[in-house]
Amino acid sequence: MSEPAPSISAPPSSQPATLHFDNTLGVTLIFEVLVAILYGIISVQIYTYFYGSPHGNRFVKRTILFLWVLESLYVALNTRTVYYFAVTNFMNPLALTQDPWSWAGAMILGDLIESTVTSIFAYKIYKLSRSIWPLVFIVPPQFVGWMTSIAIAVLERKFPSFQVLGQRYAWAWYLVFGLQAIADCAIAITLCTILTKSRTGFRRTESLIRTLVVYSISTSALTSSVSVASVIIYATMPHNFVFINLGILLPMLMSNSLLALLNSRDVLHNIHGQVMSIHLSKITEVDSHSAPPNKKQTTHAHINVVKGHEIAEFPATADALNGSFDSESQRARVAM
Repeated sequence: MSEPAPSISAPPSSQPATLHFDNTLGVTLIFEVLVAILYGIISVQIYTYFYGSPHGNRFVKRTILFLWVLESLYVALNTRTVYYFAVTNFMNPLALTQDPWSWAGAMILGDLIESTVTSIFAYKIYKLSRSIWPLVFIVPPQFVGWMTSIAIAVLERKFPSFQVLGQRYAWAWYLVFGLQAIADCAIAITLCTILTKSRTGFRRTESLIRTLVVYSISTSALTSSVSVASVIIYATMPHNFVFINLGILLPMLMSNSLLALLNSRDVLHNIHGQVMSIHLSKITEVDSHSAPPNKKQTTHAHINVVKGHEIAEFPATADALNGSFDSESQRARVAM
């Protein structure tokens, strides 16, 4: 699909005061390379996830596959935008003042990717908390932000000039990036709260929970920082493409963060959940002459059991004479 390029004889009033290739076409090209790199990392992580979790949740697997299809289209649209600016309008710098349709389409796809990633986090949070209240600060902001992005994409076709769109609807950009930052921070706070409440006092469980808390904070902090940076850059430098390209990079960062967190589960379980089999009959040999004939002798053992996504530690006592086994257990459910 082709679109008419702006004429070189366009009136100066419709152009920004200055037009530099460094912070427009140059920035777009650099961020397109970063998007392509992140797409490659996402593809590897998706392969790792499907290969490493053959019996994982089918809903999550289908959603991850749906994400990969969206991201493939997303990269294609952004590549088309770079081609439009750098090749199709190579001799027409005024094309940089207009918003091509591929960028508007990429904006809709990007927010759909962000909403899908947020939905997976919301699904996991609901499974952990068994309550819809933690989702109040996650789902509504994400949904309103997505609707606002669709509205911006429609307005970009009605007002293709970046300058005109920025003058009339600058508040929409602030709303989109601000709501995304709120949703990301809410995800981090909710996950950390749920994981902290899962503390049991056992060393291995505590170590696993601390690691997951760090993962949750770091991934959400990265994406929310990009959203806040986009707002600041748009407020200070509205006539360049830095804030737009930060927004383009955000969906890929969110997808990478989600997949890294999902793939880290198996690694963490292998590190923190090594199981040792102990035959209680071989722990100690009971000397029948050293104990009264009617008194049972007990042996204390500390056993760590890992099954699926559940970790349990058992302070146990075993009757060394007849092999009976009594335990008091406390389970910490850590499912991400």
